[in-house]
Amino acid sequence: MSLLVLGKAPDSFEGQVELIDVGGSSRELPLTFKYFTSLEYAKLSDGWGETGTKATTLVETNEAVLKKTFDQYAKVLQQILVGWGINAEFTKMNIVKLCDEYPDAFSAIVDVHRSTLLERRLGN
Repeated sequence: MSLLVLGKAPDSFEGQVELIDVGGSSRELPLTFKYFTSLEYAKLSDGWGETGTKATTLVETNEAVLKKTFDQYAKVLQQILVGWGINAEFTKMNIVKLCDEYPDAFSAIVDVHRSTLLERRLGN
């Protein structure tokens, strides 16, 4: 049995998510996640609900609301990912495109990141 070493957390780790396309086929998306300690992750995720804009009004269109949502999704994913296994550059525009074309992408990525961090901690 090896001894625990403190202060030597990795910078990143590999993972993947399964996304379902419009035809119902499963697609694997390899990802490189940033590693966070429990306290770092808590501090990071505290601000995820804040958009920095006024609350949605009844006169806003669905498109405007969705654009704000995708903008927030991109900010979060840029905080937790280092890169991805897509034949497209890891940019805000392409993150928005991924979330637009695969509606389950954001939650799947965040869920895998969070659960992998917790599973690795439980395994120690």
